[in-house]
Amino acid sequence: MMRNLKIKARSRSPKLHQQIPHQQNCCRWLLLLLYSCLIYWFGLISGLFACHHGFDLTAHELSASLLAASTSGISEFRMTNNSSIALDEMGVPVDSHKGPAILLKPEQLKLPTPIIVMGLMKAGTTSVYGYFKCGLDPSSSKLSHYNCNDGTKGLMSCGKRMRRNITKMKTKAFHSMDMFTVYAELDGQEKNGGITVPQWQFVKEIHEHFPEATWILNLRDPHDWLKSIDKWQDLRQRFIDNPFLPDLPRGKGGDDQDMIEFYLKQAQRIRKFVEENPSHTLVEVPIDKPEAGKIMEDAFGISAEGCWRKRNVNDGSSVWVDH
Repeated sequence: MMRNLKIKARSRSPKLHQQIPHQQNCCRWLLLLLYSCLIYWFGLISGLFACHHGFDLTAHELSASLLAASTSGISEFRMTNNSSIALDEMGVPVDSHKGPAILLKPEQLKLPTPIIVMGLMKAGTTSVYGYFKCGLDPSSSKLSHYNCNDGTKGLMSCGKRMRRNITKMKTKAFHSMDMFTVYAELDGQEKNGGITVPQWQFVKEIHEHFPEATWILNLRDPHDWLKSIDKWQDLRQRFIDNPFLPDLPRGKGGDDQDMIEFYLKQAQRIRKFVEENPSHTLVEVPIDKPEAGKIMEDAFGISAEGCWRKRNVNDGSSVWVDH
């Protein structure tokens, strides 16, 4: 009987050895499945993030933001005396690597809110947005860059929502989107080739809704601005196809000088309006000059060294996101 048991055990041992490669194959397939799931979720999160931030986000910024989001499980800031001390993903104060140690609340800024960027697109709106996003306490402020979502509907550009409020709904300019501390870009592009530039078309309506808002006039060399416009898909053509009366009627804008004159007149229109309506504070920022950061810091109180830098440099690889 004992001999038979030994024989049976020996007869099973080759089968046991044959099962090992099969187990290894199962492990490989499980690892491959897990890797595929990670790739799927990364792509999904990337797409949602890009849609939320609109077309004015570079791939480099998207990667950096996703990396930051992946470490958000660690404390990003802690509250002390009604202020926030910013921490990086390792829990180290941001000021140890030249970021702002104290995140300001809107009421701690030197100038009143809301802050509205009244210069044109492709003239540093992303840099202005990044500056305030870097230095403001997210628990007590809300920032808009291109999209002005009212919280009940899908994403919609600030320009399109404002145009609909004024021309279709007959309501105030910022109706259902008046909750933001900073409006970094007001224009809106639409699927039918339309474009709305409220800082040209609806300046009076903007003033009537927020008569004491701080306005930022972001400026750059007009020739560089036009080069950036030309690199951004069909943006130049949208200016040609849509009227900006009286200075740029429909069909005009193919000539470089026409566009440059429009750019300069838009800035002058904002200056003149503030002169006539001194309830506003106007902060002019030449975003392509070395002193741009200091101007912003002197005006608002957020550290230039920690928060001001050029963002979204146009390399011509732009795509439209229509809302």
